[in-house]
Amino acid sequence: MSEDLVQEAGVMTKEKSLILGGLGFIGHNLAIKLRKADHEILIADSNIQNQTWNSKIENPFNCLNFDLANSDLLQKTISDFQPNNIFHFAANSDISKSDAIANDFWNTLVTTLSLAEVLRVTNLEAKVVFASSSAIYGDKGEPLRISSPKINVPANAYGWSKRASELALQNVCNEKDIPLVVCRFPNVVGPHLTHGLLFDLLKKNEKSPKTIQILGDGTQKKPFIHVDDLLEILLKVNGENDEPDRIINISPFDQITVSEIVEIFASVITNEVDFLYEQKREGWKGDVPEYLFDVSEAQQMGTLAVQSSRVAVERSLRENMALL
Repeated sequence: MSEDLVQEAGVMTKEKSLILGGLGFIGHNLAIKLRKADHEILIADSNIQNQTWNSKIENPFNCLNFDLANSDLLQKTISDFQPNNIFHFAANSDISKSDAIANDFWNTLVTTLSLAEVLRVTNLEAKVVFASSSAIYGDKGEPLRISSPKINVPANAYGWSKRASELALQNVCNEKDIPLVVCRFPNVVGPHLTHGLLFDLLKKNEKSPKTIQILGDGTQKKPFIHVDDLLEILLKVNGENDEPDRIINISPFDQITVSEIVEIFASVITNEVDFLYEQKREGWKGDVPEYLFDVSEAQQMGTLAVQSSRVAVERSLRENMALL
């Protein structure tokens, strides 16, 4: 019998997992992974990106579409479903658009404040996972460490919205003694991408252009993690966690440059394309052109190894090209 079954009134019942933002890229892949683990799944998503994947699959997930910033509706959803796990992935997922502050304020911060308020006023026995980001560290110029004495001012609205969200959840979960994992991670790639460099390259090439514009000069250097690696570690940490403020960096040890990713992409497509680079390193306003995680603390926690950034990118390209 599955380890994800729980005892209730003498009857074995499925683990119940609520995924906030489950129509997005990571949430989508999480739902698939949890279904394979025999969880009962409910997705709640405002669906601002008009994702349709759930309606197109043979056995769609239960999904509620409403504004997650509405704490009354969120409280009713949580009270009715009574989840064992709450995975909070709802956010503005495209950091390059975070110069429009309202995007991150409403879709990243206020959705989290809504969840924090529900946790505060209910006596729910559940574990909470919050998807945070490297963006909370700002442009430090050194490996990103959880134990750093201070976090720099985030370079964009996405970063400060995620950091404020972390603090709000930590405050409530400490007060209510609710197990919380704050997971900080880099660029995530895998099947069913909805944004990011690989997504842009694939979509532009699908239109068979002769030239593709690349943001920045190509020297930007960052880690990339495959979504399968991310979720495997995240679920392992959540399953073992009983602390109200556990924070973890999940990342490969290495980095890959934008120009290296473009070279990989050029090697797998069938048409010839000229790639045009800009004369600046910053890809967009608020971009952090280079960063690297210190994952020594994650290693000490006994978390799993991950593939290199290059392997993650190559695998993701194959997966998404197969979906076109």
